Amino acid sequence: MLKIIFHGRGGQGALTAARILAAAFLKEGKYALVLPEFKSERRSAPIAVFIRVDEKPIILRSKIYNPDYLVILDPSLLEMKQTRVLEGFKKESGIIILAVQDSKYPAGLRDSEAKTLLPSLAGCKAGIADVDSIANKYGLGQKALPVTGAAILGVFSKITNLISLQSIIEAARESDELPKKEENIKAVKEAFEQAKMIEFPALASDKLPETEISPVGFNFQSFKNLPESVISLKDTKSNLTGSWRRIRFYYQNKTSSCQDACPLGNDIPYWLELLEQGKIQQAWEKLTEKNPLPAVTGRVCPAFCEQSCNRKEFDEPVSIRSLEKFLGDTALARGWHQHPVLKEKLKPFHVAVIGSGPAGLSCAYQLARRKFRVTVFEKLPVLGGQLRFGIPESRLPKDVLEREIANIIRFGIKVNKGIAIDSKLFEIIKDCYDAIFIASGLQKSRKLGIEGEKNSNVFYGLDFLKDVNLGQKINLGKKVIVIGGGNVAIDAARTAKSLGSEVAIFYRRTRIEMPAIKEDVISAEKEGIEIKELLSPIGISRKFGRNFLKCQKNQLGECDESGRKKPLPINGSDLLEQFDDLIIAVGEEAEDQFFYGLENDKNIFLGGDIKTEAGTVAAAIGSGREAAENIERFLLGKPPLETKNRQIVKFSDLNLAYFQHKERKIAPLEEAERCFSCGVCDLCGNCWKFCPHLAVSEKNGELKINYDYCKGCGVCAQECPRSVISQKMEE
Repeated sequence: MLKIIFHGRGGQGALTAARILAAAFLKEGKYALVLPEFKSERRSAPIAVFIRVDEKPIILRSKIYNPDYLVILDPSLLEMKQTRVLEGFKKESGIIILAVQDSKYPAGLRDSEAKTLLPSLAGCKAGIADVDSIANKYGLGQKALPVTGAAILGVFSKITNLISLQSIIEAARESDELPKKEENIKAVKEAFEQAKMIEFPALASDKLPETEISPVGFNFQSFKNLPESVISLKDTKSNLTGSWRRIRFYYQNKTSSCQDACPLGNDIPYWLELLEQGKIQQAWEKLTEKNPLPAVTGRVCPAFCEQSCNRKEFDEPVSIRSLEKFLGDTALARGWHQHPVLKEKLKPFHVAVIGSGPAGLSCAYQLARRKFRVTVFEKLPVLGGQLRFGIPESRLPKDVLEREIANIIRFGIKVNKGIAIDSKLFEIIKDCYDAIFIASGLQKSRKLGIEGEKNSNVFYGLDFLKDVNLGQKINLGKKVIVIGGGNVAIDAARTAKSLGSEVAIFYRRTRIEMPAIKEDVISAEKEGIEIKELLSPIGISRKFGRNFLKCQKNQLGECDESGRKKPLPINGSDLLEQFDDLIIAVGEEAEDQFFYGLENDKNIFLGGDIKTEAGTVAAAIGSGREAAENIERFLLGKPPLETKNRQIVKFSDLNLAYFQHKERKIAPLEEAERCFSCGVCDLCGNCWKFCPHLAVSEKNGELKINYDYCKGCGVCAQECPRSVISQKMEE
């Protein structure tokens, strides 16, 4: 590990220079950590900045006591015993980067002069340049206190040969903290050209200056040797050090990676934090602000959140889906439900929701919570849509679905079942309601379009699952082939297996590219279902009283628009597979085509699979909630919601020094504790513990920064485990 200390005075840019140097090392594939230390609360007071550089992540966050390199912006600091600039420095192996000044320490320093002008450097090697003059030349700082931090990096680059000049220039150009970028870059280049190495000869021990051996106190030869100092009779609160700040740090909750990946938009870190605190009902209430079906999604969601959980880069992702299921099941067991709105408080707007699948139920729920009068139209005799008919009982028990739907209807939502909406009835509904949300879903299975598809032994995934869920008797043969790789295909295969058939799934890509829930794919294989990869059906035939599926083998090519590798047919690879029954599950499409194009009407909104074709319950619920928000804004005369650029907290944004490796837990509260709470402040207190200016305070569960005293050093942001503290340049 490389250890560097910058020594300078407040106003010389030592901290900025250290951060630029660290950024330059990062550009060259190294890890770097910067930690500042302020000696006093005033301008020109001594400041030290510690930098560690290594080939692997740096966990140690303490001062440096034995540096390899010293970068000294003001040589007068060498004469101040209280600064202890050379303490711990190994003269025989280390190098000092020194900003000499022609007025006091000439750049053409000779060995004989070194003994008298800089006796403390006896036996040291130093890279020098007159960076003060260079800084003044380019108007950096004031003549009395030039800003030399960036310029001295040119000396560091040339003398140490540890970092290229180009990397330093690029880092300087990208720095948000460095003013006058082009002038500073010119100063860096000139300092690089001027830099040279000199050696200070060792002094005989019997000739060391008296100040070197004085055990206590100071021995000043003249008034000029006195260090700069000020004396105030007031307390430190009178010194508003915040006026020195160039960068403003502020608290800003951001979006966690799991929430960003969730198509439903769940506020995952917030309800997990409540669960961790043992506030189970409050956690459920927070969860159901956006998701009225947690017991459902806790069973059938593909868990996009867990796939993006930052914790998976550390050990294992948090079991978010199982915790969601826990809250949903607990609420059903204990009879929790959201309180409905009183009728006399309802708004004078009527909204029709067509379809009672997850999108329709979600939209109706959100509108009812917002005090609108809602009516749901469903063409079947029961509510739930594909939740009821497209998912097997083994994955989603019907009593769980019934009870969560009942909780939604409790909000005073009117329901009209058994009403199929055609174009004529739709025109009547348009005249009777202020807004309409269409979420009829994709209820029709997509055909393959191959020869022989009209065979009587060919079924379609959605129809097959619907018939089984309605209790109809299905007589399948011994050997069943299922075409597809999505959730419907897996559900159809497992259902066929439960009916006693031997089942194989044919998929045109590989198992890795399957969009189905991975756990369900694994369960299907454990149940004895064979998955045959890289096979595309190209024809169905019947010979000698037997059915045959003609397939062509594939190989994977480049990724297509879905982000998955595209299957490419292999010429001459055709093969025949005998089957008794074939189930096609290659996607779905809308049954009621007249809905398309209606969204051009201001009061008509589309949602769910009919709009997004995402094909997941979570995406449908999220679509319904988003539609409800836009319907509310439309009815109240407000503009539609605009998509905001969210700041996503990635794994690299976290400070891992404050987290411990933990395996997944079975106990829900213990598992919730594993959440990093990425981007969300949980009042850990690191910012006010480490603030060197005592500018951070906490009141009523909220942390605040006192900008009268905050100097913008950035220690709070560095020590924040969750990347909650942001920064911007002062205006």
